[in-house]
Amino acid sequence: MDTKESKSNMKTSNIKAVWFDLGNVLFAFNYNHALKEISKSSPFSYEDILKRVKESGDMILFEMGELSPETYFTQMKDSLQVSLDWKILEKLWCIIFTPIQKNIDLIPQLKEHYKLALVSNTSTSHIKYLKKNHALFSYFDAEIYSFEVGFMKPRKEIFLTALDSFDISPSETIFIDDLAQNIEAAAEFGVQTIHYTGQGLEQYF
Repeated sequence: MDTKESKSNMKTSNIKAVWFDLGNVLFAFNYNHALKEISKSSPFSYEDILKRVKESGDMILFEMGELSPETYFTQMKDSLQVSLDWKILEKLWCIIFTPIQKNIDLIPQLKEHYKLALVSNTSTSHIKYLKKNHALFSYFDAEIYSFEVGFMKPRKEIFLTALDSFDISPSETIFIDDLAQNIEAAAEFGVQTIHYTGQGLEQYF
């Protein structure tokens, strides 16, 4: 679906399900605060910490469910040479989110008309934290997370899992994500898509 499609056209479409990404669609996120706090207990600079975290590859393994929180944050602790307990690192790693309220407020309205799903690359720590602090998860009929299925967007397997969650054809489904490669991967299955770049989502419904 072209993101410029008119609101009136969306109303006449045969949409039955809406999939949402979490990061930068429902929650903005920024690791700067966490990294700055970690740098206070590490001999490395903020820039070196950022480089080490990005280059280690552990975050991908964590979000694919191959590392437990204890293993991931203990390895981070050792790599960054910090004296903090791994549970403190986990907490810092979770206070990175800011709700995108205009989109969250749309969820209860959409729930009245569509099946809703979350399809997100994320970790068990982030989901546990978000569910503890935000009530919107109760509106979703399905939750497909990379750490549970073992695959990350844009891999086809995570989209196949999402499609299997509902007895609804891809053409009757809309997927909203902020990354073009994920949008393109979903579109290959015939799923309609919205590439979210900050625009008001209400215009499509």
